[in-house]
Amino acid sequence: MKKDDPPSLAEADVALLRFEQKWPSPSWAKSTRMRPELGLTMARYQQLLRHLVTDPRTVEAFPDVCASVLRRRARDEARRASRSF
Repeated sequence: MKKDDPPSLAEADVALLRFEQKWPSPSWAKSTRMRPELGLTMARYQQLLRHLVTDPRTVEAFPDVCASVLRRRARDEARRASRSF
């Protein structure tokens, strides 16, 4: 573990959050790099990320990533709620 890594987060969680810092927007490049770098599918990545951004330790260590993910989630939820059928 590096000196600047938060001690309370697992190395895999820190790697995932740093990956999200590097690739904040959905893109083809992000999804193609995900499996080789993290060993995760997009679905599993999203599950873990949604869980991590609600953890206070993650918010303290990666506030920019958490804010960005939560904003994106709120925007997507609002978009879905406004649909009419």
